[in-house]
Amino acid sequence: GHAILLVSLELDEIMQLADTIAVIYGGEILHVEKAEHLTQEEVGRYMMGVQE
Repeated sequence: GHAILLVSLELDEIMQLADTIAVIYGGEILHVEKAEHLTQEEVGRYMMGVQE
């Protein structure tokens, strides 16, 4: 298999290209989940440091 690290603030791009999304906030991995189980709104909240 292969792994690619994609760093972007463009949520449309991330949702289309990624199989798994890891959101880093404050230098720590805040959330990791399969892209198909996330919405853009959820990813945006994690990017702002909001945890469930």
